Amino acid sequence: MRSITTAGFVLAGALAAACGARTAVPTPVAPARTATADTGRVLTVVAQDSQSQTAVARAEAKVTPSIPATLSAPAALMFCVPLQQGGYEQPGLPLATVPDGSKVYYEPGTCQPNVDASGAVALKDAAGNIARNPDGTIRRVTPTYTTAYNTESVVWTPAKGDLNGAPTIMTAKFLMHNARVQMDQLGQSSLVFNMTQDGKQVFGSLTRRIGAATNGLPLALFLDGKPLRGGDGKVIAPRVMSPITDTGTTTGLHRVDAQRLAGLLDSGMLR
Repeated sequence: MRSITTAGFVLAGALAAACGARTAVPTPVAPARTATADTGRVLTVVAQDSQSQTAVARAEAKVTPSIPATLSAPAALMFCVPLQQGGYEQPGLPLATVPDGSKVYYEPGTCQPNVDASGAVALKDAAGNIARNPDGTIRRVTPTYTTAYNTESVVWTPAKGDLNGAPTIMTAKFLMHNARVQMDQLGQSSLVFNMTQDGKQVFGSLTRRIGAATNGLPLALFLDGKPLRGGDGKVIAPRVMSPITDTGTTTGLHRVDAQRLAGLLDSGMLR
């Protein structure tokens, strides 16, 4: 499973990294990773022989994550949590899911779904616009609320913390541009990131609310209204296990995913 440790705090999942200020670290062979069905990744250590090194190199060459290597224009990075009935955003409560989460319509540049008074969410058409029925009404689906979820079926909504007492969406502007990639002795990639002073308030209050050791909520990253996906094609969505107010270290990411997240977070092109 992916995990993020933060000077005594832990977040299961995926985030951050570095460019310019990155310190070179010896990089042993990265372990093979076996995807679980849902909320994390299982890390399998590969024996450090030439055959294993070749196999890992070939596997890495096939990884093509949706994380852009570069950005040509400023982009919006938003943190998102699963939609829950009543807007509670609390661990242990059922999450909104639909058969195919990729068909949910989100307001442009965000992870804000279009939800009507009955709780049904709007779908999108092939062009990415809000889908409509022949009579012109919005095409919707009623979510199923469950604790047995798959991140591919989750309906997401903006993750909010508190800034000086005001509800505030957690975005890239609350992250410092000092993220970095590290490798441990087993070749597992880690991404380290820090919050700004305001970010400590926003992310700290957010993770205190949604974090829990056994059933914390997953936290996804949306770039210009689309969820970031790893090389396995799955939505990158860490499960929050406890509060994070300053520094986080992410483990369990594929090396290619880690490096691309590093460049993205340190690009200076996010807002």
